[in-house]
Amino acid sequence: MLFSFISTSGRMSGKHLSVKFSFLQLGGATGIEDEIFARLEAKARAQLDRLTFGRLKHETDVRENVKYCMVDLVNAIHADE
Repeated sequence: MLFSFISTSGRMSGKHLSVKFSFLQLGGATGIEDEIFARLEAKARAQLDRLTFGRLKHETDVRENVKYCMVDLVNAIHADE
């Protein structure tokens, strides 16, 4: 699954921090607060799911180009808000 995470406590867990670290390593925008990042990531994931008719959400080995697309979507949504 892309950059997906589940938060029940409202704070980022170890998995969440790992996801954000991966996002930053792939060129994601820095300085995005954790709660804002969670919302942006969910929006980008939903948009990518719509564009691919839900085909990507079940992939276990996500292709590198899809990861970069996800980073670009998160960055674009962040810049647009």
